[in-house]
Amino acid sequence: MEEKIITGHKNGMLVLLLELVLYIAAVVFLIVGINAGFLPLVVLCVILLLLGWIPLCGLRVLKPQEALVLTLFGKYIGTLKGEGFYFVNPFCSSFNPAAKTKLNQSGDVDGGHKGTDLLAAMQGASAAVEVGGSKKISLKIMTLNNARQKINDCLGNPVEIGIAVMWRVTDTAKAVFNVDNYKEYLSLQCDAALRNIVRVYPYDVAPNVDTTGDGQADEGSLRGSSEVVAARIRDEIQAKVADAGLEIIEARITYLAYAPEIAAVMLQRQQASAIIDARKMIVDGAVGMVEMALERLAEGHGRARRGAQGGHGLEPARGAVRQPRRPARRQLRQPVLTAPRYFLGGCHERQRQEAGAPAPVPQALRRHRRLGRGRFPLRQRPNRVSFDRMRAPAEKERQIRRRGDRRSARARSQVNKC
Repeated sequence: MEEKIITGHKNGMLVLLLELVLYIAAVVFLIVGINAGFLPLVVLCVILLLLGWIPLCGLRVLKPQEALVLTLFGKYIGTLKGEGFYFVNPFCSSFNPAAKTKLNQSGDVDGGHKGTDLLAAMQGASAAVEVGGSKKISLKIMTLNNARQKINDCLGNPVEIGIAVMWRVTDTAKAVFNVDNYKEYLSLQCDAALRNIVRVYPYDVAPNVDTTGDGQADEGSLRGSSEVVAARIRDEIQAKVADAGLEIIEARITYLAYAPEIAAVMLQRQQASAIIDARKMIVDGAVGMVEMALERLAEGHGRARRGAQGGHGLEPARGAVRQPRRPARRQLRQPVLTAPRYFLGGCHERQRQEAGAPAPVPQALRRHRRLGRGRFPLRQRPNRVSFDRMRAPAEKERQIRRRGDRRSARARSQVNKC
C-alpha cells in the first residue's frame, strides 16, 4: 500500500471561527424568534445548536514530527504530516493499531501515561507495555531497548547480551496496514536478529572460527568486533522490517557478559591466558637479547679477522715501513663460535681423513704405551693432570687451547685460509 499525503487542509482556524460565529448567531436568533413567536426561526436555530458541533470533529492539531492516518468508512484516504491546524471530513477517523503499545525507553506519543510506563519498567516488564494513547504516529527517532537475552555463542558458551535500536517510521501506510502492530513486530524482529547474529560469533577470539562465511578463519568476536556485530544486527533487522515502513538507523550493544553460571570459570581462563602471554613476552625478549649478542660477537670477530689480514686486504706501498703485526685476539671465550676439535686440524688433517689414514695417537697416550701400564719411572711418574690427560683427550685439548698452543693457533689459521 502506498502512502498518500494530504495537503492544503490547514484551515482549521477559519472553520473554528465560523463555528463560533454560527453558534452566537443561532443563540441570538433563537431569542428573537421566541420573543416574536416566529416558530420556523426557532426550529432552525435549535437545529443549528444541536448539529453545529459536527464540523468541530474535523479539526486536527499536529505537532512537529507527527502524522495521522485517516480512513473514511474503512477506506484509506490519506495521511496528515507536518505541524498545523487542519480541518478534514468530520466523518474521517484516525487509525493506529499500535497506539496503546509503548516500547521501553521509546520517544513515542504516550498520551500522558509516563507514570504507568515507569511503574511497568520498575516491575521488570519486557519490550512492550499497553497504555492508553492517541492515534497519532510519531515520526521521531525512537529507541528500543529490549530485555537482556541469554544466547549461546558459536562455541556453546551461554552469553547475556542486550542491544539498543534507534528507529523511526518512514511510511505510515505500511506501518499501519501491512502489520498488525508495528511496535511489537519490531521488538520480535530485533530479538530474532540478535539471536541469529550472536550464535555466529564467539565471545572472545577463538582459533579456527569463521564468522564471515567465506570459509576462512578470522579473529571476529563479540567482545573485539562489537562495531561489526552491531552493523550486521542493524542490517538483519532492516531487512525484516522494511515491509512495515520502518527504518533502522543504528543498533548498539549495551550489555555483554558471560552467563552467571560460567562467569567465574571464564574469568579464571582469562587470567591464565594473561599469565601465559606475559611469560611468552619475557621469553621472546630473552631470545632477542641473545640473538643481538651473537650478532655483535660475529661483527667483532669479523673486524678482528680483517685486522689480522693487514688492514682490509690492502697491500702496503713500496718503500713503506711495515708496522709490526699484532697477533690476532684469540676467540677462546666464544664457545658458540668455536669449531670442534676435528675441524681444527687444518687442511692436512682433512686430506688425511678423506684418504682413510688412521687417526693419530695423542702424545700422552703414546708415552703411556711406551712406559707401560704398570709402573712409571720415578722421574717420569705422571701427576694427576697427566692421568686426566690420558683418560680424557678432549679435556687435554681444551687445556691446550687455554694455554695458547701455537700448533692449535696455526691449525685454526689454516682452516680460516681454506
